Amino acid sequence: MRHGTRLLAVLGAAALVVTAVISAPAAPAAAPPADPFVVNVENLPSGRGVGGAMDLTSYGDLDWVHVTGTGIDRKAGVPQAIAVDDLNPDGGRTTLDDSPISFGWSDGAATGVAAASGITTGGVFNYDTTTVGDTTAHDAGYRITVPAADSPRRLVFVGGIWQATGAVTVAAVDGSGTAYTTQINASGTAAAKRYTVTIRAGEGVVVTGRFASKLQAAGNLSLSAAALSTLSSGLTATAAPVAMNLTAEGVDDWMHLDGSTVNRRAGVPDSTPRLAVANRQAGGAIGAQNDNPVSYSWTNGTPTASQPATRHGGIFFADGANTDVDLTDPYGYDLTVPAAADRRTLRFVSGVWRASAKISVYVNGTLAFVNTDLVSTDPSVTRLFELNLGPGDSARISAQLTRKTHASGNVTLAGVAVASNYRQLIQNTLDEAASADVYAASASAQRQLDNEITAATATLADGGAQQDELRLAYTFLKAAFDEAQSSAANAQYSFVTNPGLTSSFGWEGDLNAPIAFIDGSYRLRSRGDAMITFGVPNVPGKMKWSNAEGYLPAFVSEYAKDGLAIKIENFADLVVVGGNRFEVAYSRTTVTNTTSAPARLPRVSNLLTPLNQAATTIGAGQTVVRDYAVAADRFGGTYDWPTAVQLQQLGGFDQHYGHMRQYWNNRLSAIANITDLPDKRLINAYKAGYIYTLIIRDDINGAKELHVGENGYDEMFDHDTIGIVSTLLTIGDFTYARDYLSTLPAQLQYDDAKWKYSWPYALYLQRTGDKEFIRSRFETIKKNTHTIETERIDGGTGIIKQTDAIDSHGYWTIDNWSALTGLTTYRYLATALGETAEAAWAKAEYDDLLKVATARIEQTMKQYGLDYIPISMVEPNETGPRKDPRDANWASMFLFGRWAWDGYLFGAAQSGTMFDKIDDTYTHGFERRKDISDTIYNFGGYPHGYFSSAYNAGYGSAALRGEEYRDLGIKSYQYMIDKTMSGPFGWWEGVDYPSADSPWNIDHARGGGGSNQHMWGQSTATKVLFDSLIAEKSDGTVIIGRGVPNEWIRTRQKIGLNSYPVTNGGRLGYQLTTAGKTVTLQLTGNTTTPTGYSLELPALRNNIAYVAAKGATVNESAGTIHLPHGTTHATVVLRHTM
Repeated sequence: MRHGTRLLAVLGAAALVVTAVISAPAAPAAAPPADPFVVNVENLPSGRGVGGAMDLTSYGDLDWVHVTGTGIDRKAGVPQAIAVDDLNPDGGRTTLDDSPISFGWSDGAATGVAAASGITTGGVFNYDTTTVGDTTAHDAGYRITVPAADSPRRLVFVGGIWQATGAVTVAAVDGSGTAYTTQINASGTAAAKRYTVTIRAGEGVVVTGRFASKLQAAGNLSLSAAALSTLSSGLTATAAPVAMNLTAEGVDDWMHLDGSTVNRRAGVPDSTPRLAVANRQAGGAIGAQNDNPVSYSWTNGTPTASQPATRHGGIFFADGANTDVDLTDPYGYDLTVPAAADRRTLRFVSGVWRASAKISVYVNGTLAFVNTDLVSTDPSVTRLFELNLGPGDSARISAQLTRKTHASGNVTLAGVAVASNYRQLIQNTLDEAASADVYAASASAQRQLDNEITAATATLADGGAQQDELRLAYTFLKAAFDEAQSSAANAQYSFVTNPGLTSSFGWEGDLNAPIAFIDGSYRLRSRGDAMITFGVPNVPGKMKWSNAEGYLPAFVSEYAKDGLAIKIENFADLVVVGGNRFEVAYSRTTVTNTTSAPARLPRVSNLLTPLNQAATTIGAGQTVVRDYAVAADRFGGTYDWPTAVQLQQLGGFDQHYGHMRQYWNNRLSAIANITDLPDKRLINAYKAGYIYTLIIRDDINGAKELHVGENGYDEMFDHDTIGIVSTLLTIGDFTYARDYLSTLPAQLQYDDAKWKYSWPYALYLQRTGDKEFIRSRFETIKKNTHTIETERIDGGTGIIKQTDAIDSHGYWTIDNWSALTGLTTYRYLATALGETAEAAWAKAEYDDLLKVATARIEQTMKQYGLDYIPISMVEPNETGPRKDPRDANWASMFLFGRWAWDGYLFGAAQSGTMFDKIDDTYTHGFERRKDISDTIYNFGGYPHGYFSSAYNAGYGSAALRGEEYRDLGIKSYQYMIDKTMSGPFGWWEGVDYPSADSPWNIDHARGGGGSNQHMWGQSTATKVLFDSLIAEKSDGTVIIGRGVPNEWIRTRQKIGLNSYPVTNGGRLGYQLTTAGKTVTLQLTGNTTTPTGYSLELPALRNNIAYVAAKGATVNESAGTIHLPHGTTHATVVLRHTM
């Protein structure tokens, strides 16, 4: 059946059951073969021992194993019923030391550890130590095998994953039935799960955990322990269910605690013995819990007759007891179950917070079972306990607090249900399944529930079914139903399955912008990391994901599932409520039903406030649009969040979209505007990048901090911020220029920041003429620049000292280039301010450092026979710490050093090997990477993402100073758009390899490291794009088109821009058009401000037949045309078309 019709299928099954029950008995049809097993999956918190304890002795009365990198601990004195195999022994199994479950045992085999407690180790299974990306070339992971047996059993195992994607599959030993597969994925934070497999009699299982891909070279799978028990064995503990319907489960009796208020099953005669609870601490009160992980409901209660959903419970403290000591006085609760004539099942939910508790079960007054799962080191730990009682049995369950680590450490009890009529329990569960919305459950969970409904229905229809048969049918059905509900509640939206496909949207200067994902879901960091979802997990196939109108910070996700075509649109707007500023996220879901039957609309997160009529169903062929809002950020404020009514009163989606659109277009109007390019994606890319920069900026305590990212790097980095500010000034954003420069960091992390600290100030002065501000900052600029002299080796006469400029320690070329750049721009500032002595010092220091650095680099090149500029002043690229050819740092000085191009723009005298070898160095790098890259336009990445990087286009900056690769910046930017985005115009700092299985419908990278968006990297792309089209030198000359690809100089191609900032507040633009062999340049704006123009299209080299422009000077071999001050128009006739 199609899983999208789950509600109708279950309703049909339930209706058949009712008919069978009320009709005359008939010979039952043969029951269809049942699934060999039912699987339940529990997500565990991340961190050593934070998920509670697991006593393998009590979990594994038949067998258990504990896995490490060096061996396997086993249960003693039993036939081995659990086998664990490494699918790739050559990968080398290692040891995990931070399992979220703390293991213990008391019956270990002599060959291992006989007894242990508090063990948080496990086995780590590896694919290899180098691969990043697809891991299907060979099998790797683990396998657990449990052979068939005559009785039903329960297998529990704990496994995890880190920096990888994979799947855990449970299949029958004999291959019967359908395998159950669940995905497991994790990036920087490990993911761990506890799996419970309930196995039918006569069946065995094979569990396989396999890699699908690795996000980092060290990515791995883990398996910590597995335990096998008889199904009917005493007290069992499993994951707390999503919901507990006490009316359905408490056929005999039920009880719910809401602090000291106890709700019970109504209609029971007063003389009937009842479930009862008492505080073990004499005189102790029962506190009220309001955050129980289970939602409780009932329809036959007293004193509260009906409750649709409550998360309340009862809290039992150890008042007066000290922390971090063993507690021996009675603290906790006693739950008593009176005797009854029939066999019964008791289910209750209990947990602990910052405490440990021992659950002791006394049957008919004798201690029968003990459970020590409840151990909480930080987050609460809650379990569902199930106890099977025989005819005539009574029980007392004592939960004794044994230790607390917080003054308020406690144990909780919420819902309790007991039942003996298993036929009625089956019917009740079928009724629940008929009305439950498990649309979001995984396909495996839905299929499993469908099959158990069929099996239970057949058992129920068998009038001769015995109590044991009914109890087993109920056990399997209930397990399948709980798993479907859990799977739906913990459905795998793309933030789980593809966390690397991410971005952020928001408002300028917000504190925590929403973190967006490809399926439209987003995380609200200012709301306790609340996830906003739209009810469509596990999306099959590919998804579209883009910016609205090409560049706005409004993401549009489009996909289809089960016949519904779905579009999610999200953006943020600034609103003011009660005088307080809020960032509100607005969302629109557009759903079209492409089938011929009505369907249920996906259910959105409860935190969303509906802004229009919130429909719940959609007819065949219909389209339904639903709008929502949620307050996302308070700009650092602590005032109350707006209410739902207040959000609704602020207006609708379209109104706020219009305001958002107008705001960002106004902000874009302040910067240079590229109007025409043959590749219009580049226009959208720089616009989106500019907007992202302002969103990711945090306005904190009056300071405007240009942070690097939102989902990582959410802070100021010194050389990053200098680069971001310089790009903003290059494209003409002076709105907050003084603010940015006044808080510009000199050395938060990296030395090169202080050496080129003067660079953005020089850009600001060149473009604005604001000497007054530069004068106010000059002493700070001077102090930082003079560190160049003191931080050269050999007493200030050698090259720059060793640093960690490229995140490895060494004498780096980038540092010497950064110093040369800083001295150049400092000299420019000093000259402009009349600081002649400082200008003279800067020139002398520059000349000496250039001479010394050139000599040292030439010495290294001669010593090692190099024909390229190495990234280290003292060793080849092939032997240093960045020797991996995948590492993009081979070109680090070309971008981060800034000397080749930006030093040139400010008049740096450039000569010698470090200048002459620019093109040769690019050539060498491309040749070295030819076996690992199919293009020269990908420079590589870094260990946290080796495929490429957010700086990829920026590495082409120095090529503008060379000749052979002048269009490298633009073409590398195009490559980024073509191949390496992980969000709409968003890139990780280190970009992971592409994956065909990743869900975006364009070529892309599935993730990476650092942050995405990464605003320093993206700012370098913006800068090289503009520099390739237009750049101003410090002498007032404007260079036009030096990095324009030859392909762009063809008939009907057009390049246009306006409002580019030039000297002293001027704004300039141009239109460049091609018709056949004729290229026309039309200059606009403040055309008299520049001292002259230099048209330097690569297409002009040895290709100028004629120039029509007064006063033009032509150098045909160089391909340059100098146009005098005041020129507004020039026509160039080429010798041949491009």
